[in-house]
This record gives sequence, structure tokens and C-alpha cells, in this order.
Amino acid sequence: MRLGVVIVNHDRRQLLVECLASLAAASAAGEPLVVVVDNGSRDDSAAAARAAAPAAEVLVLPHNTGFAHANNVGIRRALERGCDGVLVLNNDTRVAPGALDALAGALDAERRIGMVAARVVMADDRRTLDGTGQRVTVDGFGKLEDSGRDRDAAGEAKETFCPYGAAAFFGRDLLLDVAADGEWFDEDFRLYCEELDLGWRARLRGWRCVYAPAAVVYHHRGGTAGQYSELLAYYTCRNTIYNILKNYPGWYAPRALLLSLLRPAVLALGLLLGRGPASKFGARLPARRLAAILLRGWRDAARSAPRMWRKRRRIQARRTAANEEVARWFRELGEPFFRGLLR
Repeated sequence: MRLGVVIVNHDRRQLLVECLASLAAASAAGEPLVVVVDNGSRDDSAAAARAAAPAAEVLVLPHNTGFAHANNVGIRRALERGCDGVLVLNNDTRVAPGALDALAGALDAERRIGMVAARVVMADDRRTLDGTGQRVTVDGFGKLEDSGRDRDAAGEAKETFCPYGAAAFFGRDLLLDVAADGEWFDEDFRLYCEELDLGWRARLRGWRCVYAPAAVVYHHRGGTAGQYSELLAYYTCRNTIYNILKNYPGWYAPRALLLSLLRPAVLALGLLLGRGPASKFGARLPARRLAAILLRGWRDAARSAPRMWRKRRRIQARRTAANEEVARWFRELGEPFFRGLLR
């Protein structure tokens, strides 16, 4: 099995070099194909990548085309080069020895396991989990599973809805299947939630995801784009609506849109109680500024709704997952609405 690793980078030369160095022992089965997609960096990242990993393919884009587009460029190259599995990796990660083999070993085409989540651990506190995959929510989000728990609390393999984007592994068969819906990562998303969208489209086609505890990846969360920033607030708000419009089947879509209207009240409660993501954004952004950002996200999502609806028709026409299976996702792989926003 030939394995590929795709790393998108923009002006994070040192992070990229350290990430590349960690890949030397990621697989005992042979050196993976490493594809670095440099997204218009101005800090000589491409030259540093070539020096740090001479065997890597370094593709240089003329300007910052967005995280989703750059990943699509890398995935396409990996598939063209015959890779059977592709790890999409943030440049602010460090891969532990053997992690890539553990991810690849969890694939099982016969059981339709085409996505694998790593044990992502906080790099600055190696006892704390960053995430072991994502749980689906009734209002369009993906909630990181096991985030904040001790790393030993997630020692068993299990099913999860889809991988965490910091280190998301996809099998070739899944990628070729989902490509019929359009891009692998929807380029209208630009950044954030793009792996959740891909996970939804794969699930609707009957693919599953498992968590591989032996695949350890250390993550400097926010090293690339910052934590709880205006950028994160805007894109997650807008792209969550995109995800609902495209992927939530049947009555789940109007329910999710209605719940999204309640989200501001729940977030305001979290801000008052000092709980959940709202309190973390509130520590960095004034409440009025955060509200304005969220309103802009909803406005832009509404403007793009006709385009998302056209994509929805294509995705839902290819859906193979039964209604009972979709209900199981929310029941067994889901996160309750209020808990997800206040925890």
C-alpha cells in the first residue's frame, strides 16, 4: 500500500519544517509520498521544505487560494501518483512514529471504512487530548470528540462520525467515490469545516469512520490560523450553514436551520456563564464584535444558498445511506445541542 501525506502551508516555515521532520518515522512500511502545497507564502517556505525533505513534492501556488483548494491540489497529486490512502495533515502538527501505519491499517473497504481519525494530542501538554474524531450535531456543527480529556481515556478503537481535520486519513476508494459530488474539499468553504463536509458526503455514500488510538499526532492548535479568532468565528458560522444546506437530508435540514436561530441565545448564555466556545471567543473579542461577525456569516450563507442548493441536489441524488442509518448517526455519534454549545 502506497501512502500519501498532504500538507498545506502559508507563511509558517518553521512549523512546516518541524512537521516534515516528524514524518521520517511515521511509517515502517516505506517512505510515504509527501506533497507540500505552498499557498503563496512570502517567507521562503517552499525552499525550506525542499531542504528539509528532499524527497517531498513541493507544489507552489501563485497566491493564497484557500485551504480547501490547496488540499484538493495535493490530494489530486497523491492520487495521480497511485496512493492508496491520503493523510491530510495540518502544518502545525507532529506525527508520532508508526502513526501513518496505524491509520492505514484501520482501513477496511469491505466494511466501508474509508476514513480514519487519529489520536490528536495537544503538543504543549502531551497528556491532554485535542480530539479523536468528530461528533455530529443537530445544528450543523462537528464537535471534537474527547477534547480536553486525558490521553489515556481514549485507548480503545471506536466508531466516530468523521476525522478531525488536523490529521484526517482517507482511503483512495472513498476519495474517488466522493469526487463525483464535486471537489474533495468544497472550495466555497475556503477554510474550516471542510473536512466535516467531506465526512458528511462520504457518510451519505455509505462510508464509515473509525478512530485508531495507535495513530498519535501532536497538534499546536491554532498554530496556523490562531485560536478563537475572527477568522474562525466567521468561517465556522457561514460554513455550518453551508453544511446544513448541502448535506442534512430530509427534515434534518429545516430542523438544523431553526436550531441555528436559537444558537445566539445559547451562546449568549455561555458567555454569561463563562462556559463553552462563546466564553473563549468572548475572552478575545468584544460581544458586539462577535455578534457582527456572526451576522455577516449568516448573511453570506444566505447569499450563497442557491449555489449550495444546486450542490445539495447532486449529493442527495447519490445518497445510499438509509433513513435509519442517518438517525443512528445523531443518536450514537452525535452531540446534544445545548451540551455542544455550553461545554
